[in-house]
Formats: sequence, structure tokens, C-alpha cells
Amino acid sequence: MDAVKENKQTVLLESKAKLTIDGVINVESFNDDYMELSTNLGEISVEGENLKIEELRQENGKILITGEVNGIYYKSERASRGIFGIFKWNFLQHQKYSGR
Repeated sequence: MDAVKENKQTVLLESKAKLTIDGVINVESFNDDYMELSTNLGEISVEGENLKIEELRQENGKILITGEVNGIYYKSERASRGIFGIFKWNFLQHQKYSGR
């Protein structure tokens, strides 16, 4: 069984410049400073500079991202439940982009 279907995941960051994640189901959005990924364990956002998708293997859900990685964040399942969870997620996203 591949990593996309299993309930496990590997996230490997090498020298803040090379990020490998398996279990990726979909790339929801990306640009050179932010990426949002759907994975078998939930949503992951990646922040940095000059981010590029170097490789994406759909058969095993493995992605290779290069550039300067400044942050990797999992969206909590609990935070996404209910109206307060939605406000909390939106508030945290706003803080990231406004520099607070």
C-alpha cells in the first residue's frame, strides 16, 4: 500500500532548501512564497522564498520542493471543526500574511 492510502507520512527538510513530503493527494495552491497541500493526514502549508515544485509523483504522492523554506504548518483537524475553528484558522492565516 502506498503512502497516499496509509495513515503515515514523512516530511524531510534538508538545510531549509529541499523539502520532501509523501502522502500528498493534491496541490491546492502555490506560488513562489506559499504552497498549500492536501495530504493523507490533512492540510499542510509551506512558507518560504523562491519555492518551486521540482518533482511531483502522483503514483506515490511524493513532492519535492526547493527554495528557502521558512515554515511548515499542519492545519489541525480540530481547528477546522465548527464555526470557532473556522474563525481561528482564518485569524491565523491573516496573522501570517499581515506579519503580526
